[in-house]
Amino acid sequence: MANFTVIGSGASGVHFSLSALKQGHSVEMIDVGWTPDEIVNPTDSFTQLKKTLDDPAGYFLGDNFEGVLLPGNEGEFYGIPPSKSYGLRAVKQFTSVTHNFSPLVSFARGGLAEMWTGGCYAFNDAELDDFPFSYQEIEPYYREISERIGINGQQDDLAERIPVQQGFQPPLRL
Repeated sequence: MANFTVIGSGASGVHFSLSALKQGHSVEMIDVGWTPDEIVNPTDSFTQLKKTLDDPAGYFLGDNFEGVLLPGNEGEFYGIPPSKSYGLRAVKQFTSVTHNFSPLVSFARGGLAEMWTGGCYAFNDAELDDFPFSYQEIEPYYREISERIGINGQQDDLAERIPVQQGFQPPLRL
């Protein structure tokens, strides 16, 4: 039995820790970071929030529409709701050097999972081309995570670009 210290309580740290614990190892998890503001009207539904907030558009979309991905945007591939902006707040002591890669780094307690926008997409074989393993080899791990966190999905016309692994729950009724 090994003792592990995991730095960070994001999705990767939590899944590694759970896997290690299931194998009988001990895990100590250490995490620090930015935390969100208090939740506004936590018992209100989405419809109620639209009615009770002084400025619902500003709350959901941001004063400068930072929560909306506008056409021609050169920045991030998705908009960040104002309530989640703390997740990408920089730490001036941290720097990184990359080549042809732009990592998304978070110092939020709970990691990038704190900003999760509901998308959870598996890498496909083309994206894994430079790696020493294929989608087929890592699919069981995608399936395990899907079952752990409850991802909804089904086979559809996007499946040729985004693999659909086993373990999805049925889509929610709209």
